[in-house]
Amino acid sequence: MIRASDLPRPPMRMPLIGDLWRINPARPVQSEYEIAQKVGPLFQLDLAGGSVLIATDDLAINSIADEETWCKFVAGPFLVLREQLIGRGLLTAKNSDPLWADANEVLQPGFKQQAMRSYHHAMHDAVAELCTLWADRAGEQIDVSTDMNRLTSEVIARAGFGTTFNALSPTTKHGFSEQLSAALREASAAANSVPGLSNIRKLLLAQKAKPLQKTARKVAQLPTGATDSTLLARMCPASGATLPADNIVDQCLTFLIAGNETTAGTLGVCLHYLANDPRLQDAVRDELDAAGGLEALADYDTISKLRLTRRIVDEALRLWPVAPAYFRRARADTTIETRDFGTVQIPKNTVVMALTLGAHRDKVTWGPDADEFRPDRFTAANLRKYPDRVYRPFGIGPRSCIGRQFALHEAVLAIAAIAGTFNVSATSGSDLVMAEQITLKPKNLTVTVGAR
Repeated sequence: MIRASDLPRPPMRMPLIGDLWRINPARPVQSEYEIAQKVGPLFQLDLAGGSVLIATDDLAINSIADEETWCKFVAGPFLVLREQLIGRGLLTAKNSDPLWADANEVLQPGFKQQAMRSYHHAMHDAVAELCTLWADRAGEQIDVSTDMNRLTSEVIARAGFGTTFNALSPTTKHGFSEQLSAALREASAAANSVPGLSNIRKLLLAQKAKPLQKTARKVAQLPTGATDSTLLARMCPASGATLPADNIVDQCLTFLIAGNETTAGTLGVCLHYLANDPRLQDAVRDELDAAGGLEALADYDTISKLRLTRRIVDEALRLWPVAPAYFRRARADTTIETRDFGTVQIPKNTVVMALTLGAHRDKVTWGPDADEFRPDRFTAANLRKYPDRVYRPFGIGPRSCIGRQFALHEAVLAIAAIAGTFNVSATSGSDLVMAEQITLKPKNLTVTVGAR
């Protein structure tokens, strides 16, 4: 048995900043994945003030899933977000914060099937408006990331808060999405820069946070009545909830960020692969036609029938998980199992970063073609071939993403509607370049659309 301190490290650490010089602030998680490919599936990094273990090893990641000895740890850009932007929202609150438990109890029913059914109409209408917008731009180059942010911000506005940002209007300026992207880039860079520059970036982030917080305060003050038809109504006293006003603002901002960025990134990845594979587009259309065609998408139950489309979304989340890593902290002295080192002793308070971007591409547990986009790997028969795989695009445990079913439903609906309405053609090439602003999303991705 070896100790965590004996695990390998990259060579050539720098004084004061340790391994921070290896991390590109514009693409930190991708930098860490590149290190993992050279050093191995479990190693140490010293990042200016503390050591963290980086894991793509399936045994290690499964070991740290145990809630009795491990817990979520808010670190890196998520800590910056807590300090500068979201406060005590579900995503960034401390484990010990009683408001996290209160908010989780209030909001969990908002993502059950009955609630999801009530959101479907708003989602469907927003997707239909996107298709109308694109139909008027047939033959033009479309900036996919921008328009996916327009769609997802409108969906969360309608389904989450019972309002509209008019984000899908051709004449609307998209200030919120642009402000949000700029703030998230700053948060990611602040968490991965040398200390002096990090402080400057935090000051810049504080300024960029102000208009976002102003929007969240306006949303939190919208009338809701006494129903539970939206997430906002569930949080407000009229629905019987008891969340304090400032925490409702934190939760609104959390959903505006998480409900926008994560799904927008996934949709962008799906559209990249669809645009480069006409046969896959045809298969999605055939599946939709068999389920009743575009008109059937107005029915909530149709979405569960679109199994190929769901596999495309799952595969996009495997190759490019929008949340490409998460942190866990040891509650006590413990051990973890590993592939290369057997049992490893872990001291209390050790922090491990589960690098899902790497674990999802592990050729040992996902097969030799793990770097390829292949949706059929998510058929039941193919999944049985690799039972030890790690697939955690939404995190793990009670602090995993509360809105995962919302995001998956929205993504399947949107991809089916777009493929069912248009022929989508790639104009930015077959290579996918990913930007990082805490989440991963395609960079400079453009397509053109034409009628089927």
